[in-house]
Amino acid sequence: MKKAIGICMLAILATSVQGDERLFKKLERKFERNHEAGMNYAKKLKSKRSSEPDGYYFLANAYLHKLDSEAKMLRKYSALNRAASEAYRMKKFGVNHAYLKDLQDSIISRIALDLKAQRDTFLKYEDYDKSERLAMHYHRLTGVKLPTLEQLDSIEDERIKQAKLLLQIPKVVNGKYYGMPSGDEDINSHSFQKEKEMIRLINIERARKGMEALKWDFNLTRAARYHANDMATQGYFNHNTYDRIDGDLVEIGGTFKRIRKFYDLRFVNSENIAAGSETAADTYYQWFTSKGHYANMFNPVSKYVGVGVAYDASSPYGYYWVFCTAR
Repeated sequence: MKKAIGICMLAILATSVQGDERLFKKLERKFERNHEAGMNYAKKLKSKRSSEPDGYYFLANAYLHKLDSEAKMLRKYSALNRAASEAYRMKKFGVNHAYLKDLQDSIISRIALDLKAQRDTFLKYEDYDKSERLAMHYHRLTGVKLPTLEQLDSIEDERIKQAKLLLQIPKVVNGKYYGMPSGDEDINSHSFQKEKEMIRLINIERARKGMEALKWDFNLTRAARYHANDMATQGYFNHNTYDRIDGDLVEIGGTFKRIRKFYDLRFVNSENIAAGSETAADTYYQWFTSKGHYANMFNPVSKYVGVGVAYDASSPYGYYWVFCTAR
C-alpha cells in the first residue's frame, strides 16, 4: 500500500512539471504567432497565476527587445526598468522550475550588464535618482551592490593616484627619458664649451656689477642637462617636466622637485630656459633682455650654477638651454 502511494505521488509531481512546461510552450507559441497577443496573455497570467514564473520570463524578454529597439535614453531606461522588474519576479517564483534555469540565468546576466552600463551613464550625467533605481534593480537580481557614488569617486581617485605614481617611475625608452628622474641620470653635454661660455658671459656682467662670480656645480649641471635633453627629445618647452604619451604631453612634475633629484645640498633658487639659439651669446642676450631671466642671472644671493645645452634636429626648436642656480 505504501509503495502504491509513493508511485501515485511521483505521478502527480511529474504531471505538475509537465504542466509547467506546457504553460511555457503555450506562451512561446502565442508570442511567435502574435507578439501583442502574447504580451496580453502574459500580463493576464500575472494577476491570475502570479506565482508562475513563465509569464514574467516572456515579459522580461519582450522589454529587453524593446530596450534594444529604442534610441532615446529615457525610453531605454523605462524598458530596462520593466525588464528588471519582471526578471526579479521570474527569479523569485522560478526556483523550482528546472526547465527555466538556463533561460533565467541568461536573461538575468544580460539585464544585469545593461543595468550597470545605464547606471554608469546616468551617473556621468549626474542623474542620481535614475542611477540609484538601476542600482537597486541590479542588487535585487544579482545580490551584489554596485559601488555608491562616493565609493566610485574614491576608486577613481585611487586609480588616478596609482597612474600618477607609475608616471613618476623613471625609465628610458629609445633614448627618451620618462617619469621623474632618479637623480642618477648623466646626460652627455651637446657642447661643454658652449656651457662654459654661458657661465663666462654671466660672470663678466656679475663682476661689472660688483657681484660674486657663480661657481660651476657638477650636480646642478647634470640637472640642467637632463631638462634640456628632455625638452629636446620629448618636444616641449616648459619649466615643469613632461612626457609625451600617445602623442599627448602629460605633466610629470615640477621644476624644483626635478632639480632637487640631482642637487639637494643647498637651496635651489632659479631656473632659466631658452630654445632656438645655437650660440651661448645669442641665448645670453635672450635672457639679458627678459626681466625675469635677467633677475635670475644677476641675483646677488646665488652662488652656484649649472648650465646645460641639448640639440635634437627633429625637435621643434633644435637647441634647448637650461640654467639653474643655488644659494
